[in-house]
Amino acid sequence: MRTKSFAPLISLLALATIAGAQSPPQTAALDRANLDTTCAPCQDFYRFANGGWLKRAKIPASYARYGAFRELADRNQAVLHDILESDADAVRANRAEQGSPAWKVGAFYATCMDTAAIERRGAEPLKPDLDAIGAIATRNDLSRTLALLDRRTGIAPFYDGPTQDAKDAANTIARLYQGGLSLPEKGYYTKTDSASAALRDKFVAHVSRMFQLLGDPPDRAAREAATVLTLETRFARASRTPVELRDPQANYHRMSLAQVDSLTPHFSWRSFYAAIGAPIPERIDVGQPEFFQAFDTLLTTVPVEDWKTLLRWRLAHSAAPALGFAFVRENFTFEQLFSGATEILPRWKRCVASTDQRLGELLGQEYVKRTFPPEAKARAVKIVDNLVREFRLRIQAADWMSEPTKKQALVKLDAFTRKIGYPDRWLDYSKLTIATDDYFADQSAADQWEWQRQWAKINRPTERAE
Repeated sequence: MRTKSFAPLISLLALATIAGAQSPPQTAALDRANLDTTCAPCQDFYRFANGGWLKRAKIPASYARYGAFRELADRNQAVLHDILESDADAVRANRAEQGSPAWKVGAFYATCMDTAAIERRGAEPLKPDLDAIGAIATRNDLSRTLALLDRRTGIAPFYDGPTQDAKDAANTIARLYQGGLSLPEKGYYTKTDSASAALRDKFVAHVSRMFQLLGDPPDRAAREAATVLTLETRFARASRTPVELRDPQANYHRMSLAQVDSLTPHFSWRSFYAAIGAPIPERIDVGQPEFFQAFDTLLTTVPVEDWKTLLRWRLAHSAAPALGFAFVRENFTFEQLFSGATEILPRWKRCVASTDQRLGELLGQEYVKRTFPPEAKARAVKIVDNLVREFRLRIQAADWMSEPTKKQALVKLDAFTRKIGYPDRWLDYSKLTIATDDYFADQSAADQWEWQRQWAKINRPTERAE
């Protein structure tokens, strides 16, 4: 649904605060044009505070919602855009130091913007993984290839990765969580009303068109799309509802590796973790054990050819934004079913977002040079120091606290980790190799680098400085 949301009263205060660390033209913290003074504030304060803005604001065609925080994000994205265009020009002209932060973000962004090269490749970047799927002949092949594909593309029909142990926050363990759905949640597959049925029909049509983009004839693509819906519906039936997922106690099941293996006798998790290059977990939080029992059943009851069809779909679906425009446009058609946006974001916005997502702290280093210099950070640190000092004085003066309580309150105050503006120690991207001629390869390399960094956290103390 496209709705006007997040109206600007409080967020403009945030804008004014952030602006103090930058040097744009000064604007008023509160704009009276955003008010509706015809409305008494004691009758409807929301309308009084935001009515003027709500009357004139329009949702851009490429957005699902709009508000002051989106305006702030757009301002920041414009700064990132300027940085990346400059860095990309420097890379193209051989003016940037190869391997430097500016060179890596500039090269990544430049390959994303090189639509001619992306169009020439078509679906070719998917060939190694499509060939691996095509070579699956047995259930053992399926299990082995599923792990290898998850390492390269993250397309396993479940979520896996490191997590802070919810009952031992000082340590990081492995996590397994239900997945396998292309539609937002279980109800989209199981509801029988006409609107849900119509949406599923649109989903099947979309999946069919994606298979055709991979080169399948229409009749085969239609059959494959129906197979995808059937198999995802079985995953959905084994899944918990959004309401059930809100209970943290019910979705926490810390197990040993042997206990998890007992849930899936036909799937070895030790082999899975070894194949994806992760440490063998000492403990695993299995969010929904019944889902993984159902997954094991599907491994033995669903024909291997149907599994191959599902994996081809999941590969194409996950890769579509990095492929040619036919894939991008079809992927947007799918997203429109839920967002209501009527236009695809401009290419530069998508490339800025992709660079920020995958090389965030490299781009962040360039960003803070322009917008948050050391003196601004020092000012912010001083503000926080003042707040902490005032908290300390108030705790010490509180007549409603006993002395032991005050002592514990001060211990808690001193335990706060302060994170101001940007890290004191940036991530080290030196082992990440970026090319200057292949966006899909650059995206895959960045994803691999991040996945390996995340997996390495398992069995280790939680990294509190992140």
